[in-house]
Amino acid sequence: MKKTFLPVILGLLLAISACNQSDPVVYNDKIVEQYKAVYNAIDSLDNLLYEDELNEDLVQKQYDFAVSTVDQAIKKIKELGAFNDDDNFQTAAIEYFERVKDVLENDYPELIDLSKRLESEDFDEDAWDSYFDKIDELYDKLSEKEDPLFDAQWDFASKYGITIK
Repeated sequence: MKKTFLPVILGLLLAISACNQSDPVVYNDKIVEQYKAVYNAIDSLDNLLYEDELNEDLVQKQYDFAVSTVDQAIKKIKELGAFNDDDNFQTAAIEYFERVKDVLENDYPELIDLSKRLESEDFDEDAWDSYFDKIDELYDKLSEKEDPLFDAQWDFASKYGITIK
């Protein structure tokens, strides 16, 4: 009995796993889960940067966490693979997360430095302009790949008959 029970259980687990990989809702949700994790990590970092008194240690920890979260998202989306040989949604997600990583590594350090200087006396009107310009630049860079990600998600939903809320 035990010898036949184990293969049956393993077979059922593999069948369930295979069904999840062919379910467009599950596939969509896995990408959305990674998007939310990255969004929340960056949102937390942004909130720390906009506080009245900057806690540099906490900012550094959250920055490191955000970078790590993006790295994990890229890894998980690559492991997820294409859906039924259709990699448009996956590719858009990877390109978005790679853009986020690029912005975090190359642009956020300047924003963090500007945030550290907010309370100093030499932070004049020009410095404020630079600060807000940097924020606008970051969001523009992220939007360049975020909009195509959302478009790819809508195309995926339309193609596979799922509803996005």
